[in-house]
Amino acid sequence: MRLFLIFIFSVNCGFIFAQQQFGCGVQPIDSATAVNLPWYDNNQALSDYLQARIGTTDPSARGDSNPLYFIPVRLVIYRDNAGSELSSISSAFANDILDATNDIFFNAQSAIQFYVVDVDFVNNNFYRTDISDFGNTIDLFASNKEYGPVNIHFIKNTKGSFSNTSGYAISPFYPAVPTTEWSCFVRTHGAKGRGDENVQNDFDEISTTLAHELGHVFGLLHTHHPGRLLSLASNDDNATIENSCYQEFRSRVAENYWYDGCTSTNNKKKCQINGDFLCDTEADPNVSYEEFSNGQVKKGSG
Repeated sequence: MRLFLIFIFSVNCGFIFAQQQFGCGVQPIDSATAVNLPWYDNNQALSDYLQARIGTTDPSARGDSNPLYFIPVRLVIYRDNAGSELSSISSAFANDILDATNDIFFNAQSAIQFYVVDVDFVNNNFYRTDISDFGNTIDLFASNKEYGPVNIHFIKNTKGSFSNTSGYAISPFYPAVPTTEWSCFVRTHGAKGRGDENVQNDFDEISTTLAHELGHVFGLLHTHHPGRLLSLASNDDNATIENSCYQEFRSRVAENYWYDGCTSTNNKKKCQINGDFLCDTEADPNVSYEEFSNGQVKKGSG
């Protein structure tokens, strides 16, 4: 089912990042996991899948029929320790956010829609406002996990190293612990460009963030992902690396060659073995995560 999200992510990734001032988080996967993805070095597998499911690989035809996938979600809304209704968004607002997210998926012809099976309120001020790192995120997802639906957590804001994180998701390829998969969070406060944690984010910002995080939940990586070389996860600008064997180019046909030192990946398409491993999403190899968050965009090389 996650393969149908490739189109939604390729459509939305660009404008979501362009609008957001805050960052998006997803745990990078290691090389051993990456090379075992069914579409790694074989994007034809995606075309074959689409052909088998809907009879065509034409993106414009993917939304011609009713959605093929109706996916259940559970909404978890965090309040302060006293459970004050004023300390969080309402269930109606959370449902409205999901409706707007469904519109994004529908308009992108992704053939996916979400429906709510449960709305839970949790009185926990730490999770509501004080998540500051990956470990806190894992605790959040593990402590409030329900199997079956996708668990969507609405928190007010974040702190520390996550202070600029508007959302975070766990990829199915790299769950930190078994109880965290199929989970994501979005923050509801922290005005764009001002960082005021007491100002509720605008409706469109939260829904586009959620659409983006749901893409991660179903396995999609950032187009500026470091790809096979996990050590690049902390590199502010992936294009600064000297070894282009690990660098995705804007060209969809560029390949690695042995005479460039790429002996183990000779004649393999860069867009299929680097970045997000998908040739039908455009690359941004010269755009760092930091540049995304600052709204600066440089064109990719190649």
